Amino acid sequence: MSVVGMDMPRRDAYDKVTGRARFAADEAYPDMAHAVLVTSTVTRGTIIGIDPTETEAVPGFRTVLTHRGEASGLRGLFMGAGGRFQSSANPLASPHVQHSGQIVALVVAETLEAAEDAASRLAIDYSSAPAAAS
Repeated sequence: MSVVGMDMPRRDAYDKVTGRARFAADEAYPDMAHAVLVTSTVTRGTIIGIDPTETEAVPGFRTVLTHRGEASGLRGLFMGAGGRFQSSANPLASPHVQHSGQIVALVVAETLEAAEDAASRLAIDYSSAPAAAS
């Protein structure tokens, strides 16, 4: 029996519309931290400065990872090479920005709201370069 093109009942619909459904974001654990990615605002260039002063002032802020610290040493194997990662790119490996929206930092805080607030306050200065055609 083919189900293509047929309406199918959703088993989770009732729980979702009544608020009973549980999602990953509903879970809480002791000392749990929340992370928010900070992405580049330039298409291509180099990070020339990062000022975390306002970020660190957010209540609940824990840390910020950039190309300057431990994050630059994180390495993983791309799936094509037998690893678990979907990409061989390590966005925090260097200060070079290759595309708009590239991950340039990761901000960690005690709550998601604090992480989002802290991430929005991270000041990053770029030296822009002309976009590369591919």
